[in-house]
Amino acid sequence: MGNLIIKGKGGAGNKLILQDQAGGAVLTTADSGATIANASLTTPTIASMTNCTFPAGHIIQTVIKHTTTKVTFSSGSYATSGLEQTITPKVANSTLLIQVHGKTECNNTSNNLGHDCKVTRASGTSASESATSVYAQSWTNYFNRDDFSSDYYPLLHILFTDTASHGQVTYNMWGRKYQGSSSNPNWSFADYNGPSGEPHRGYMIIQEIAA
Repeated sequence: MGNLIIKGKGGAGNKLILQDQAGGAVLTTADSGATIANASLTTPTIASMTNCTFPAGHIIQTVIKHTTTKVTFSSGSYATSGLEQTITPKVANSTLLIQVHGKTECNNTSNNLGHDCKVTRASGTSASESATSVYAQSWTNYFNRDDFSSDYYPLLHILFTDTASHGQVTYNMWGRKYQGSSSNPNWSFADYNGPSGEPHRGYMIIQEIAA
């Protein structure tokens, strides 16, 4: 049996329009392709999200990484926090919102102290300190040696945006001693100083948002 073909009569610009009982256009063809309107699609399969148009500000996806492992930064060189997350953007022109949040421990019995940290972006699923630095901060939660000697547990929060045009990438948070000086005190990330049974000490959240 041959194919049944229905199309608008005549040449270019003529359309095939299917209407509902109220006279509303449900499917309207064009010279190439068609528009579906006022229709409910039950469990549709979309081959690629790149073919979809999202309203600006729409959250396309969210990925989250938690850590319960305390890491102490005891060097003037950057070391990984172990907090890293890979994301594969679904839309090339979207925006990535990256957040890092966690408890820290700071004790400065001998010298000045502050959080020195950065976030890198590496292609694929790998993580490297030499990867592209997309965020960095210093002097965070800084205090002078005369003001605190111990038992200081400030929260560290990082918030920034990045473009989604790089394809699959992995973000990693790194830390080091204040100002990269080995003579400054250590500080720790993902410290545990909460109630018993607390599930998470630090996390990274990445959201892909439609532009």
